[in-house]
Amino acid sequence: MVANALYEYDTLVWLLSEQGLLKLNPKKPNQVDIFPVPRQNDFVKNAVRLDSNRLLLITKNSGLWTFDTEQLRYDDQSLFKAESPQGISSNSLRSIYLDHENFLWLSHYGQASIDYAWLGQNHFYHPFEENNQPPRISAMVEKPGEGIWCATDNQGVFV
Repeated sequence: MVANALYEYDTLVWLLSEQGLLKLNPKKPNQVDIFPVPRQNDFVKNAVRLDSNRLLLITKNSGLWTFDTEQLRYDDQSLFKAESPQGISSNSLRSIYLDHENFLWLSHYGQASIDYAWLGQNHFYHPFEENNQPPRISAMVEKPGEGIWCATDNQGVFV
């Protein structure tokens, strides 16, 4: 099953799936390169382009991964660590968004939290940490000049 697709250009689409990351040339649909998540049987849910050579991938159970699109390999993994409060809040990631100011936003399955980090620094913030009933974020999109719009499971949309 394919969860999402990241379109690069007419001869390259990255498919995010239960098999891992798939590299597809739409002009040659029978030729697909498959890159399973290392040491994991995990589902790649979504991705954003980090820079010209790297993708950031989120997975259902094994956190955040960096994939080198030139070397065609997974480079780095970010995992939840209880002793590191400035890391991601869980390994079960639901959505990812990289905004125009280079802030990375993450939401989680089964957890009413959202994380964000400016990629110029190395830690995540948890804006709903003090809220008794924080919203469960299901999707995020940026509206230019108006911030990040967040869709929730049960509390509607907020900015």
